[in-house]
Amino acid sequence: MAPSNNSDSALGRKFGEICSELNLDKAAADEAFNSFQRIQINYTLDGEKLHWLACALYVACRKGMTPTVGGRGGFVEGNCVSLTRLLRSCKLSLVDFFNKMKKWSDMANLPLEMRNKLEHLERNFHVSATIFKKFGTIFKHLFKTPMLSPVKQANRSRKRKMSLTSSHVFQFCWTLFVHVKANFKMISDDLVNSYHLLLACIDFCYSNVLVVENAKELLNAEFSELPPGFGEDHFKAPEPVPCIVEGLCARWEGLTLDAKGIKEHWLKPCIKRMVDKRIFACRDPTHFLGFMDPAYFEKNLRAISREYDQLLLNSGDFDERVFLNNNANDELGAANGDFDKTLNASMQNVQKIIKEAKSLAPTTPLSNRHFLNNRENMGAFSPVTNAVQTVSRLQSLLLGCKTEPSQTLQDVFESCSPNPSEKIQERVKELGDKFLSSYCQNLDGDRFTQPNTLAKRMLDSAVMLYYKCMEKIMIREQKKWNDNEKSHYLSNSLSHELFHVSLFSCCMEIVLFSHNSEKVFPWIVELFGENLGVRFQPIHFYRVIELIIRDEDGLSRDIVKHLNNVEEQVLESMAWKSDSVLWDMIKSNGTVPSCQDVTLSVSTGDNVFMSPNPVRKVEDRAFVSPGFINARRRLFDPVNDNSSQQQPQIIHLVPVQTQTISGEVRQMLILHPSSIQQTLPPTTQAPSIDATPTEQPKINKTGSLGLFFRKVYHLAWLRLRDLSEKLNISDEELRRKIWTCFEYSIRNHTGLMRDRHLDQILMCAVYSITKITLNDRNFQDIMKCYRQQPQAQSHVYRCVLLLNEPKADDKPDDEKKEERGDLIQFYNQVFIPEVKQFIMKFNGETGSPTLSPLPRLAANAISPYRRISNKHSLYISPLKGNTFPPSPKRPLSYHFLRSPAKDLRAINSMMRQNAPGSEKKVIKRILQDDSTSENANNHKQGYGHLTRTLCNERQNYDVDEDDNGDVEME
Repeated sequence: MAPSNNSDSALGRKFGEICSELNLDKAAADEAFNSFQRIQINYTLDGEKLHWLACALYVACRKGMTPTVGGRGGFVEGNCVSLTRLLRSCKLSLVDFFNKMKKWSDMANLPLEMRNKLEHLERNFHVSATIFKKFGTIFKHLFKTPMLSPVKQANRSRKRKMSLTSSHVFQFCWTLFVHVKANFKMISDDLVNSYHLLLACIDFCYSNVLVVENAKELLNAEFSELPPGFGEDHFKAPEPVPCIVEGLCARWEGLTLDAKGIKEHWLKPCIKRMVDKRIFACRDPTHFLGFMDPAYFEKNLRAISREYDQLLLNSGDFDERVFLNNNANDELGAANGDFDKTLNASMQNVQKIIKEAKSLAPTTPLSNRHFLNNRENMGAFSPVTNAVQTVSRLQSLLLGCKTEPSQTLQDVFESCSPNPSEKIQERVKELGDKFLSSYCQNLDGDRFTQPNTLAKRMLDSAVMLYYKCMEKIMIREQKKWNDNEKSHYLSNSLSHELFHVSLFSCCMEIVLFSHNSEKVFPWIVELFGENLGVRFQPIHFYRVIELIIRDEDGLSRDIVKHLNNVEEQVLESMAWKSDSVLWDMIKSNGTVPSCQDVTLSVSTGDNVFMSPNPVRKVEDRAFVSPGFINARRRLFDPVNDNSSQQQPQIIHLVPVQTQTISGEVRQMLILHPSSIQQTLPPTTQAPSIDATPTEQPKINKTGSLGLFFRKVYHLAWLRLRDLSEKLNISDEELRRKIWTCFEYSIRNHTGLMRDRHLDQILMCAVYSITKITLNDRNFQDIMKCYRQQPQAQSHVYRCVLLLNEPKADDKPDDEKKEERGDLIQFYNQVFIPEVKQFIMKFNGETGSPTLSPLPRLAANAISPYRRISNKHSLYISPLKGNTFPPSPKRPLSYHFLRSPAKDLRAINSMMRQNAPGSEKKVIKRILQDDSTSENANNHKQGYGHLTRTLCNERQNYDVDEDDNGDVEME
């Protein structure tokens, strides 16, 4: 114990020295050290303990509020301890700080506000690291290469003026950029707008360098935007200097309109304010020139650094000027040094952290991957390029659109009775005004913000997208009805308030995401939650997502992934909140439907294909059963409809003979409506878990509740299947038991999902069934595999609701009592008491209960082919074993990312052997099998016929590129 005591004593002395160095108040120091000791008792803290103390110090410093001087009665956040100074004192790099703070947040159970602060801080760092790498490349294109070292301030006792160098320009430009960025909360962690702000700062510095005496020593003579005669001895720069923002955007993948808007409405007002307050000095404030003249530059450099230091004390953010220092390797956790090495190799560690964190791009969810376009030409991909292209594609999509209904949409409105045009435009105006007032109300008015500039542009884009999407949706709906029904159904569709609010909100969310706004989902739903007397919730929002993704092919890949992520968030947790209308829907229906109750199934022999909503072209609707058409029509109906009151449509499976291109006659089953009830074949039926067939409630598969639970079951099975593969659970019967347990929990103990997460129930089902069947998987392994899924969040298993006591009616001001714990506590205290009796049935002694069939996720049964390239006619389709003749040795197969290269070479060799003139080679291969010559000839003819058939079918088969169902190429 002596070494431990000596170690703790040394740690305490070092901690006291750091507190003295930081001039930390006693209350914050005591709170930090006590918090560290509590965590140390319950957890094992790996590595340097002083680094963990730094995490405790940061939390303690950011909790309080410090009063300001001057008699204004104001406060600043924290106790004015800079994060950069704290990390320097503890010798902790910024990258390591973020990694440790993620663990510290879970161990200390930090509040959501603090977690959001840390996420914002980390994203700000990722944005700055990415921008700095781009900045160095652009700077070398305009200016002479600088040396990355701290600029030494001139001795005040000396009156000698500072000689301007490219290093000074480099430091001034970056400091100006980070100062302006820190003043505007709306763009501090916005990659696109931050990049355009950088281009505006470079343009500002270029203009001021061009008019100084030694401009030729600073500017790169090969820069194409230099004015004529720059190389002459008596060159004089024109004033005002021409703007080069457009040229920079053309050369470095920027958006000219956005960059010029940032320059005019953000950068210039910021500089003008500092000039008016005599913080900056210049020769020509009207044209913003002379800031780098020898008489003013030294003062301006010192002033901008001082102003930025003040911002850091108030905000507690890290000092982004550390990128300029030679010791950035220690402070950032990434190598640095020579300028060229910095741009090419020194930022690799930082870029690796950014890539692993994936904070600058949305993750690819497990569901709805068939909506994503294939990403090609990955060599040109970069975070900045991807972010800018997202905005650029949105602008291209809205090219020619207006903030009012088009003539085509006006014609649709006029066909309705009454005409909804006026009411729709009034609603858009009201929603837009509410967005503008709320988007800017939390901004700090003392920081020269322009509240309506960026927000108004985003609102205009959302309105244009709203009308564009509505027009496409209404045109598609028109094609489903005859002339007599058209007016009635259009009027009915356009009369739903929730549809319009959902569509407008989704368009607004697309624009906010494209501009990397700090207003993230579900902010837009909370904003319009109580609008025009309508109770708008996330469960209403998700229903328009698929409509927009299908109709708008121009949406970028990242936008589609973001919308899919939003839909998953709604299905997994947001729709299960206590105040959600989902509980009213379930109560109205009487019970939660089973997976088979809501599955739109098509029998194809031995498989049941399930997909939330297959994708089809308009012209394919002639071959689609009315069940699918109604599913689309129901998307416009109110969410709280009483689906159980409606008579379900009876569907017959009718055998039909069809002929393929190769002439082969096959028999397939199609759906056909009928008024006579008929028992479906056994392959399409699935008994309920506990109920008999007569007890099954009638559920409208195309209604609101049916659509919701079809998507929930679809998402749950995707995640359970992925989790089972990672846990090496390959036995199908064991998977069925886990799925049966999960479905039973959702249906019979639905309260387990109230204010909880879908993944919590899934992980508990996996653990309980594997334990009772002696296929133990401990919670550590389950959570480890869960963390590898794209949607995984640590709070899902670290902060689970255990007890939720509602407020007393007679004490409305009392806070709601809520107890939370980890997933293991939830399993022992809540989950097992609810479902223990059912789980015990799987122990094999009393006989296993009836198992629910596993959902079968496959491509659209009407078109099983999937095109895997937009540039080549290359398709894949599910393997049908009975189609192929017997293999001479073994089936030739190749699994992407799994099989060795020799398997692919064997397939290519087989295909070449079946080419004309290669019959002898085929015979030799077939003769290796013990078969007669007659069988060999049959095999020879079979392979030749098969090859020709495959080539003809895949060249001539007309298939929709997006008709991919849910087949994923692994």
